[in-house]
Amino acid sequence: MKPVDTMVAAKLVSVALVGISYAGLAEALNISSAEAHAAAKRLVKASLFKDQGRKVPYPRRQALLEFWVHGLKYVYPAELGAPARGIPTSIGAAPLQQEFSTPDGGVPVWPSPEGTVRGPALTPIHPSVLKAMTDERVYELLSLIDALREGRIRERERAAEFLKDRLYSWC
Repeated sequence: MKPVDTMVAAKLVSVALVGISYAGLAEALNISSAEAHAAAKRLVKASLFKDQGRKVPYPRRQALLEFWVHGLKYVYPAELGAPARGIPTSIGAAPLQQEFSTPDGGVPVWPSPEGTVRGPALTPIHPSVLKAMTDERVYELLSLIDALREGRIRERERAAEFLKDRLYSWC
């Protein structure tokens, strides 16, 4: 598995009911078609997605949820850095922002010159995250994943509940 696989998985979950082509997937995530196809193959090989033949794979909801909740923080640990201007993630983004108060140091942010919030910099799971987040559903999923990677117990528990809700209602 590679970091791009998590981003591809989030996009595939967000469009599971309407579908997407490999070319559309690549364009939406600002990656090459070959990279999108290779990521999808790795997701199928890891049994997180079902092979659909020539179509993009479909999520295995329970397996994907289990990996995101219990495995992702070990495979891709969070790296918080110095305060920076950026795009809010984790408890700073919907739906967790309504559930938790802002910590003294601010909410975690993906560093970006287009950002409007200042807080501890959280290295995105993949460099193309800022392009992928133009899809509100992908942004929400990646923010919840970041809460699982860097959050405290209560934040991780709520993020897991929201992820389960999204997986079972979007797929």
